[in-house]
Amino acid sequence: MDANSTAHRCLLRNLPLCRRGLTLAELTVSMAITTLMLVGMGSALVIAARSVVQSENNTAIETSDTRKVIDQITADLNHALTFTERTSNAATFTVPDRNTDDLPETIRYAWSGVAGDPLTRQYNNDAIVTIAEDVHRFDLTYLLRTMGPPTFACCYNDGSCQDRTLELCMADGGILQGDDTECATFSCPQPEACCSSTGACQDMPPEICLSNDGTPKGLGTDCETLACPFQVLFVVADASYLTSDESAKKLLIESWGYGVALISANALQADFDTTMANAGLVYISEDVNDGDLNTKVTGAMIGVVTEQRKMVKSDRLKIWEKEWREEDGTTIVIEDNTHYITAVFAAGSLVIRSGTAKLIRSDGNPAAGSQALASKVGDASRKTLIVMEAGDLLYDGSPAAGRRVALPWGTGFTLLTTDGQTLMRRAIEWAAGK
Repeated sequence: MDANSTAHRCLLRNLPLCRRGLTLAELTVSMAITTLMLVGMGSALVIAARSVVQSENNTAIETSDTRKVIDQITADLNHALTFTERTSNAATFTVPDRNTDDLPETIRYAWSGVAGDPLTRQYNNDAIVTIAEDVHRFDLTYLLRTMGPPTFACCYNDGSCQDRTLELCMADGGILQGDDTECATFSCPQPEACCSSTGACQDMPPEICLSNDGTPKGLGTDCETLACPFQVLFVVADASYLTSDESAKKLLIESWGYGVALISANALQADFDTTMANAGLVYISEDVNDGDLNTKVTGAMIGVVTEQRKMVKSDRLKIWEKEWREEDGTTIVIEDNTHYITAVFAAGSLVIRSGTAKLIRSDGNPAAGSQALASKVGDASRKTLIVMEAGDLLYDGSPAAGRRVALPWGTGFTLLTTDGQTLMRRAIEWAAGK
């Protein structure tokens, strides 16, 4: 068949898609659009549209009009937000606002499924427009997969791993391990003992321990078998100039593995509050002036150990009615050796001084919640080593905010025997929570 006869038939049929030198009997649409991000539905849509095109001589012909149709559909689908219709012959979806009304636009492509019917497009509620005539096949295939925020390996305090989004990992108290990580191939750091400055211990991975200002104690350690050292807030007469006894006490406490922070008795209450928040207990030197210290540590939630005999009275720590008395001596009498502080000693006399020095003993009445562990030699009514548990009633009837210990010695610290030092160490450990 020659070109002239072909043009003649186009004229007789008055077909709009006839072009000089070309005959189009059917529209060919062949497209493959993959990986469209559907934000509203959180899914990806891959649409494959296939059609069979036949000319009178069974030869497939691609025209510029076909390409325009494909390009238009592709351009719309590339901006798809949500789909409300997905069939083999039609698709309705929304795209971002195009007319500045702050609302998404709705587009629908459809073919009736009847050979020879047109492929149409409708924009919002506008009139339906034919974009391709004489369509014999238009098939839509949908490949769906759920999409969501990316997940990564998230490590927890117990060393376990779960694949989590950033938000869920942080909300659960975990640490996100970064891009391209997943628990199937990632090993989380295992927990170990983590010590805080207050002596508290918690098993957690070293990275989390450090982020919480803790000190990791090494692989294989755990809080069940490890005792964390803590910081002792040592209240002295003058933090810039220690007495010889205060220097000796500081060195002894540090030799036991505890940190020591110094604070002067006349420091502001705010300074005490700040330093107590990072300490395991308060230790009051015998050398301080009770008037300078006053009630700055009375309400401390941590343990308080005092050597200062005037600090026990009812307007200071409230352990006893009056300030205690000083007397020369070397020995106390252990009355109760069931308590942690005295458990390593036998009941009876205990030499705590290597030479005659000042010991202190009670005067007046005890607080309702006080417990005497020792007394003066020859006078059991004069108590000399007092403990109070948190919650026990103080002299004014209020509950103690933390553990309290009143030690039995005054001046002459360097004369303390090994048993006296053991008494001191165990008093510190118990007051800190042991």
